[in-house]
Amino acid sequence: MRIPPLRSTALLFVCALPLATGAAQVRVMPLGDSITEAFAPQTSFRRPLWLDLMANGHCVDFVGGQTGVAGDPLPGADFDPHHEGHVTWRADQIAGNILTYTAAAQPDIVLLAAGANDLIQGQGVTDAIGDVGLIIDGLRQIEPEVTVLLAQYFSPDSADPLAAPIIAQFPVFNGEIALLAAAKHSPLSPVLLVDLATGFDAQVDTYDGVHPNAQGEQKLADAWRAVLQPLLVTEPAEADSYGNGLAGTLGEPTLSSAAPVIGTQPTLTLGNPSGGATAAVLLYGFAPAAIPKGWGSDLLVAVTGTVSLDFPGPADIELTVPIPADGAFCGVAAYFQLLVADAGAPHGIATSAGLEWVLGAQR
Repeated sequence: MRIPPLRSTALLFVCALPLATGAAQVRVMPLGDSITEAFAPQTSFRRPLWLDLMANGHCVDFVGGQTGVAGDPLPGADFDPHHEGHVTWRADQIAGNILTYTAAAQPDIVLLAAGANDLIQGQGVTDAIGDVGLIIDGLRQIEPEVTVLLAQYFSPDSADPLAAPIIAQFPVFNGEIALLAAAKHSPLSPVLLVDLATGFDAQVDTYDGVHPNAQGEQKLADAWRAVLQPLLVTEPAEADSYGNGLAGTLGEPTLSSAAPVIGTQPTLTLGNPSGGATAAVLLYGFAPAAIPKGWGSDLLVAVTGTVSLDFPGPADIELTVPIPADGAFCGVAAYFQLLVADAGAPHGIATSAGLEWVLGAQR
């Protein structure tokens, strides 16, 4: 029997998640202009980048004061929507706010793509490069060991002959960005070059000559991932049993699930040992326990919440638990135990073994 998603179990568990803490996540701040933020209905390179990292076992927490894309905060997005992209902004505008952004986000790694709007709005390459350098300096002032992934831009496309001198500056800018990356690089705070230009054709990979379409966003995501992924460790989601239960009429209650991958909806399968209709309680919390109880087995969860359930018969119950697509939950551990009213148990209560979840990426 399947219980609809967001029944009380799922709702209470999801509401309790912000109270939990997990392993130290890698905090990645996408930082830049409209290439980073994007306009609705596009979702930016950040979506395929985050999903591809998760699919390859890498659990990252995108951080920043912005959410979603320009015109749409993307509530319920299937990727971590946080960032610090600002449409139309030049590098000097980002530099002017970088101390505030960095102090708030505390990034370990920054995906920096800035300077294109400087060129488009009439500034020269030298000034744009200088302002990008100031952004890196500001990042390090707050986070001395930050790793910066520094982007070379693809050249925009336009049929307007007046745009030709601006477009011609982009390869020059990219050459200077490579020199800046080399000059700013240090063992304590690496600066790594990311080539967004090679293989990108603005005529087919953008919808307006400047802003990537879905195909272009995937190409940008691939370029970022090629440099970012080697810096990350794998953090797969886990679902494992622990401890011992107490049998009822037909054995112990069962409690199992698929791995709790962030951004998915794993199903908890609850097995009824009583052989008929009966009441049950699902316990959940964010720490294990081993507390002896009068019914003859241990309480295996430091209880945060409980959910009352009714088995209408001997069939299993399935509960769908949506896990928000937010890398801040990487490494969070959750614990479950099922208690079932069962006349065949020594004291009328049969208990399952514990189920431990560790939230993470795909294995």
